[in-house]
Amino acid sequence: YEYQWGQGTNFQVGEDAKNLRSGTYLVTVTDQFGCTGVEEFTIADPFPITLNFRIFDVLCFGEESGEVELIANGGTEPYNLNWSNGDSEDEITDLEIGTYFITVTDAKDCEVVDSVVVDQPEEPLSFDVTTLDVDCDGGQNGSIIIDATGGAGNYIYSLDNFLFNASTEQIGLSEGLYDVYVKDANGCIDSLNDVDIFSPAPLELELGPDVYLNFGENYQFDPIIGNFQNPLTYKWESPDLDLLSCDDCLNPFFDAQRQASYRLIVQDARNCIVDDFINIFIENSDAVFVPTGFTPNGDFNNDLLSVYGIEGVEINVFRVYDRWGEVVFEDTDFAVNDVTRGWNGMFKGKAMMPGVYTWVVEAEFTNGFKDIYSGNTTLIK
Repeated sequence: YEYQWGQGTNFQVGEDAKNLRSGTYLVTVTDQFGCTGVEEFTIADPFPITLNFRIFDVLCFGEESGEVELIANGGTEPYNLNWSNGDSEDEITDLEIGTYFITVTDAKDCEVVDSVVVDQPEEPLSFDVTTLDVDCDGGQNGSIIIDATGGAGNYIYSLDNFLFNASTEQIGLSEGLYDVYVKDANGCIDSLNDVDIFSPAPLELELGPDVYLNFGENYQFDPIIGNFQNPLTYKWESPDLDLLSCDDCLNPFFDAQRQASYRLIVQDARNCIVDDFINIFIENSDAVFVPTGFTPNGDFNNDLLSVYGIEGVEINVFRVYDRWGEVVFEDTDFAVNDVTRGWNGMFKGKAMMPGVYTWVVEAEFTNGFKDIYSGNTTLIK
C-alpha cells in the first residue's frame, strides 16, 4: 500500500504521520491495483491542567501555622508536584507568612506553574490595662480595664485563662495580684501577669476606754479618726440619745443622768465605714449596770452583754428574755466586771435577731444584802 497524508501533515507519506497538532486529518491509501480509500482522523487536545487551592492563613502573628491544599485537574495523571519550599505533597502545612510557588507536571510532561499567598493578622495581639483600686480596706470594687489591639479581633477576656467573657472591664475585684488574658477570634492568647489592685489603709476610729462619771457630770466625746478622706459624716446610735447634745456631730456632750452605751458610725468621702462602741458608767448610781446595747459580731469589741458594777458584788443569777418572755440566756455565780461572762447573742446554737431584750439580775453584796435589777438592752448587728 501507498499512503498519502493530507494538508496539515506536510503531506507525509508512510503508514504513520508524526508530530501533528490537534485537528482533523485525511489519509489516502492506494493498493497495487490503483484502488484508493480515504479515511479521516481527529486528534484532540487533552484537558488543560487546572489548579485550585484551599488556603488557611497563619492564625497568630509570627507563627508557622498556615496550610495550603492543592486540587489539580486536567492533563494526564499522575502528577508530579514541586513546591518552592521543597515539599512534594498536595497539602503543605506549618507554613509562615509568604508566597509559595507550585510546579505541576503530568504524565505527558505537560507543566503548569502557579503561586499562592499565605497571610497573617496585620499586627500581633497585644493589650494595655488600666487599674482602678479598691476604695475601702477589704472592699471588692476594684477593676481592670483592658484595651486590646491587633490579632483577629472579636476579643474575649479572662483572669484565669479558663473562664472568658466579652467585657473590657473586669469588675468586683479585691486587693491582690491578677493575671490578665486576652483571646482573639483565632484563639490566639496574649497575657500579662501580676496586675496589682491596691487597697488603702483601713479607716480607723477610736472612742477610747469605757468612761466612769459622777451623776450629773458633763462629758465631751473626743473620737480619734485615721486614714480618712474628707468630708466625714457621723451617726451616734443608742437608746439614750436624749443624753447627747447632738447625734450627727463628732464631739457631742453627754449629760450623766444615767448610765448608757453608745455606738459611733463614721463614713468618709469614699463611702468607707467604721464604727466603735463605748460604755459610760455612773459611779454613784446603781451598784449594778448592764449596758443598753451590745454588738455580737465577732470583732472582739462589745461582743458580750456582761454585768458591771461596784467591786465585790457577786451575781447570783443573770437572765435575758426575748420579747415573748422566753429565757434566751442564763448564767449564775460570778463577779461583776468579768468580761468573759455574759450573753453572746446566741440561743440554742443560733444567732438571735437584732432587737430589744429584757434582762434581770439578782446581785449579792459583801454584807449579804441581795437586790434585783432589771432593764432592757438592744442587740445591734
